[in-house]
Amino acid sequence: MSWWNKNEPVVRDDEYGEMPLDKYRNLVGLSMDEHEQNMEDAASEGDSRFFNEEREALEADRDRWEFANCVEANPHTPVRWNRW
Repeated sequence: MSWWNKNEPVVRDDEYGEMPLDKYRNLVGLSMDEHEQNMEDAASEGDSRFFNEEREALEADRDRWEFANCVEANPHTPVRWNRW
């Protein structure tokens, strides 16, 4: 049985699991901030491999953010995030 309010939109994500939309947005937002900071650090250190890995992860999080927007726009449509 789910632990959140049944009236809240739910997100199902292969990496983050199933949770309320607001909690999902918070996690994705924090992850995006972390990847942006890591990209800045990698750029200042000249580590192009790590920079590219973080850029790809940031792009995935941006896709997740757009996914969350779709869930918000259609809260009663069952959806699952799977980027691949």
